[in-house]
Amino acid sequence: EEPLLGDTYSDLYTYYPYDEEMSRTPEKADLTAYPFTIASDQTGRSQESDFLWSKIPDLSAANNPATIVYRHLMGSFEINLRFDEPISTASEANLYIYNTKTDCTINLRVGEVSAHGTPTIIKPEVSSSTSIGYDITYDAIVVPQVIPSGTPLFTVNTENETLLYETDREIEIQSQKLY
Repeated sequence: EEPLLGDTYSDLYTYYPYDEEMSRTPEKADLTAYPFTIASDQTGRSQESDFLWSKIPDLSAANNPATIVYRHLMGSFEINLRFDEPISTASEANLYIYNTKTDCTINLRVGEVSAHGTPTIIKPEVSSSTSIGYDITYDAIVVPQVIPSGTPLFTVNTENETLLYETDREIEIQSQKLY
């Protein structure tokens, strides 16, 4: 006796951003090691670097409500700056994030990210809403990874000086977390 269609179960996986080349490019067809890269220049483009993922298990003809709830597989930084002397525009201060990997592979079956490649420099986006009490807020999407203690992490360059922030402890960047 053949099983009824209602007894056939499937898992539904969804993700964003959509990739038309996924099924046509051999290196993108491995669902356990899907290649993804966040933008190193995120000014005006930070949404392109986020990766949303969802899994709805055990769908069938008898069990078919598919409520899709996406998870952000990347982490994010929010860096708030306050200056002793007010600056007139956000363009007078430039912030760069150092020593973070922008390349990763994503296991689309379980929603796990593995960073790889060489650390690079990220130019974050100036936030459209500055946090209360600060002069400028920067936002950046970051691949989950471990930043070792003692690592130069970001610089703030103004007209008069360059400030360097170095980690005083190991930072483990995780999916869905804001740092």
